[in-house]
Amino acid sequence: MRVDDVTLLTDVEDYNFSLAGPCTLLDGPVGTGKSSLLELVKHALGGNAVLTPVVRDEVRAVRIRTTLDGNAVILQRALGRAATTVEFRDPRDDGLIQQFAIRSRPEQESVSDALLRLLGIPVVAIPRARTRATAASVPLTFNDLYAYLYVEQQDIDRSVVHHTEVFREPKRRAIFELLFGLADPEQLIIETALGRIKDELRTAEGRVAAVRTFLQTATDEDEVTLRQRELVLGEQAREAARGLDRLRAEIATSTNAHQNLRQQVLDTEEAVREAAEDLRSAETEVARREHLLAQMRVNLAREDKARTASRRLSPLEFVVCPRCTQPLDEGRASAEVCALCLQPDPLAGLEFDLPLDYTDEQILELESLLARATKDVGRARALADGRNEELSRLRQALDVATAEAVTPRFNEVELLSAARAQSLAELRHINNVLNFWDELRALDARVSSLEQEKEGLELNLAQSKARLEARRSVLRVLSERFSETVGALKVPWASSGSIDGRNYLPLVDGERFETLAVAGGTKTIVTVAYHLTLLGHALAHGDTLLPQILLLDTPRKNLGSNPSDKAMGSRIYERIRSLVDAYGDKVQFIIADNDFPDRADWIRSIHFDYENPLLPHVIHPGEEAAKSGRLDTVESLRGR
Repeated sequence: MRVDDVTLLTDVEDYNFSLAGPCTLLDGPVGTGKSSLLELVKHALGGNAVLTPVVRDEVRAVRIRTTLDGNAVILQRALGRAATTVEFRDPRDDGLIQQFAIRSRPEQESVSDALLRLLGIPVVAIPRARTRATAASVPLTFNDLYAYLYVEQQDIDRSVVHHTEVFREPKRRAIFELLFGLADPEQLIIETALGRIKDELRTAEGRVAAVRTFLQTATDEDEVTLRQRELVLGEQAREAARGLDRLRAEIATSTNAHQNLRQQVLDTEEAVREAAEDLRSAETEVARREHLLAQMRVNLAREDKARTASRRLSPLEFVVCPRCTQPLDEGRASAEVCALCLQPDPLAGLEFDLPLDYTDEQILELESLLARATKDVGRARALADGRNEELSRLRQALDVATAEAVTPRFNEVELLSAARAQSLAELRHINNVLNFWDELRALDARVSSLEQEKEGLELNLAQSKARLEARRSVLRVLSERFSETVGALKVPWASSGSIDGRNYLPLVDGERFETLAVAGGTKTIVTVAYHLTLLGHALAHGDTLLPQILLLDTPRKNLGSNPSDKAMGSRIYERIRSLVDAYGDKVQFIIADNDFPDRADWIRSIHFDYENPLLPHVIHPGEEAAKSGRLDTVESLRGR
């Protein structure tokens, strides 16, 4: 794997950085963009990079031209919300080859899987916890591999390939085993399957214990006795059901004999409803006629009063006008005209003593109709009462007939129903217990099957490990190379080094990385020595999958400025140069460092300063801002 160049796409200008050659140094003071360029390479490869605010604001996309197992391809990824995919482009015409998702999706291959596939590294999953494997598994991704290729500034003196991060630790070891042939994809697949089987086996065994405990507390009877009781109770329940069916049939036969009586009850009920309706209609008619008669009598009385008043007042003659008090004797025009209003007199010529024969006739007719309606009400009431009495008699007769048919069998029905209910209740309890026996039998079979499958997988795993046992010698070779590198770098107070055969981490004089002193840059040198050892072995032996590229951010971190510290830094670069001289273009180093003094021709340098930072069109706030901590850098952002 190689990264040949990096291009930053901005709205002002596109900036291209050529990384061709075995070793490229990104040189410059703090805060000029060296680490940002390394992080942008990580971003283009689909990683979760730390990007400064200036980079996020100014860079639209980053593209790198890379070579993956001999295949040249351009990778381009946007920044911001559009950074969910990586475009693979053809370097010949910049045509889009395919777009890969950052996160794995069912319908789209992830960029991690694509990169691993192009590098010839199998895409596998491993148990989340390899010491006590369960069904939980995690995939090995390109980011897990990239931790062996990119040593970040913050972690160079804190951890080795992020070994202090608990979640990443199993993946770190699994990647090491894959890269150096200590495990193969088949073995990791077996381990994952074995973890799933063990998890299922633990669950099944736990359920078996719970079911056995329940059966011990639920009943004292064994399964055979329960199944015999199940047969007996089932027959008892069926016998009670047959008895109830017989009684129901007898009752039905007896009650069918009274079908005519039921029909008479139904017919009488209909007749009662009709009689009640006729009675309501007759009563409504009586009320209407009573109202008409009363209204007629009121009208007759009112008319009689009016005739009486007219008869008494008509002889009076006005001699003086009640309005103007003038005499009326001479001014009366005619006897047919009202003396007051001079209009024709409607009372002139009327006979007030005539009888009201017409009105009296109407009243008599209404009284006759009312009497007839009243008789109709009486007949309707008598008919309704008679039919109600008939209905009561028929209902009583039906009740007596039904009681004669049902009562003698009631006690027998009650006893049979109770017996059947008790048998069914006991059956439900027994069936519930027997279901647990059935489950226990199935669980025992499942446990046996899982144990056989587990034994088979363990055998396959042991055979796979046995086949790879010869590869364990690589740890001895790596230890020797690491010890030689520690000696060549003259790590302070160290006489030898080795690689731990259990976790594949470096040991210095038998001490773990965490116990080493931070002062004097010891941890930094050990980390650099470890990565140089792995890379050197990959270059010397063609049977490893480790890509032959290493990105180092500040390999002289925490080294002082006294002559011995400077000599230590020089020895690091001498070790790198020895690999460059030996392997040339087969290896690639991309190093970010501050104020590198040696301008040797074996290193291709890209220089940054405060006048010409990573993004020249953005004015840099200067050295004081960078050193005072007011400027956001990759390292300061990681520390937050």
